[in-house]
Amino acid sequence: ITFNKIEFNPNETVFFTGDAEKTTGGIMTGFADVKFSAISVQIIVPLEDNKFSGNLSIPINQAGGDYSIGVFVYEKDVNGEGTNFGRKNYSIKVLQKPITLEIISEEEVMPNDDIEFSAKLFDQAGLTIEGVPVAFTLYDIEGEQIINVLSTTGKANYYKVNKNVPYGYWNLTAESEGIVAGVKPIYIKENKEASFELLNNTILVRNVGNVPYDKFVEIYIGNYSEIKFVNLSVGKSIEFELNAPNGEYEISVSDGSLDFSGVATLTGNAIGIKDAGRGSLGFFNKYFFAWFLIIGILGLFIFVSARKVFNRKSVFSMNSMNKMGGYNISK
Repeated sequence: ITFNKIEFNPNETVFFTGDAEKTTGGIMTGFADVKFSAISVQIIVPLEDNKFSGNLSIPINQAGGDYSIGVFVYEKDVNGEGTNFGRKNYSIKVLQKPITLEIISEEEVMPNDDIEFSAKLFDQAGLTIEGVPVAFTLYDIEGEQIINVLSTTGKANYYKVNKNVPYGYWNLTAESEGIVAGVKPIYIKENKEASFELLNNTILVRNVGNVPYDKFVEIYIGNYSEIKFVNLSVGKSIEFELNAPNGEYEISVSDGSLDFSGVATLTGNAIGIKDAGRGSLGFFNKYFFAWFLIIGILGLFIFVSARKVFNRKSVFSMNSMNKMGGYNISK
């Protein structure tokens, strides 16, 4: 028996031709029974001049793998009994055909954590196909591309989300073997977080999250403590000046979620904590009165200059009228 090829896709037709002869010679007048051994696919074709031919269809959902095809050739006498027969087995291969692609990832991710994602490629029988190239693309809430990664199916991939990225839905897409997976939404959660830093005699509080930071913060100088309410927009910061009689002090800060501690050498007459005046407005806030004075002087200069120009125009207008004969005043 001869097949048109030895590797087939699901839902494809297997064409075959064959011949059979008696060991004693002569023409065979019988039948050839051809069937897959593992599935219910079978056909019986007649023998004509020792030859036979036909075809079989592979089921659309047949799993990939090597399969045996059995060929049974026989003759029958007038009573329908088999009088001459022979049997032989052959092998063909059914290929895995990619059908669907699925993205596997978490539904929600906290900033500063990893997005773990992978893809599963399924064949015609619903079995996974491992190790096939797959391209991932991750988009943020604005639709901007964050990463474009080439990986393989079944392999875990990771992307670390920054603490201060805007919260909301990101979208992950994947493509493999010409198949595009449906968009996988991943929700980036809100992160209200600050960092604390000890700079000489000041505590710097910076909003490193992705939402406004509005919390009470407790600051300790040794055993002395004060509670400050801090309200910072994303990316902004504020400083608190630490004062205490000359000496070295243990400094600690807590907002209920994050604790920070350090040691500072402080000077002063009395112990206390005050806003250093270098908050969310930054440079402008630090030199507020100087800026106010400069703006005032600049405004006064513009006002005086404008009045001078106006007066000159008025004088010029009066002179022009006089040259034209002055005013005609009627009683």
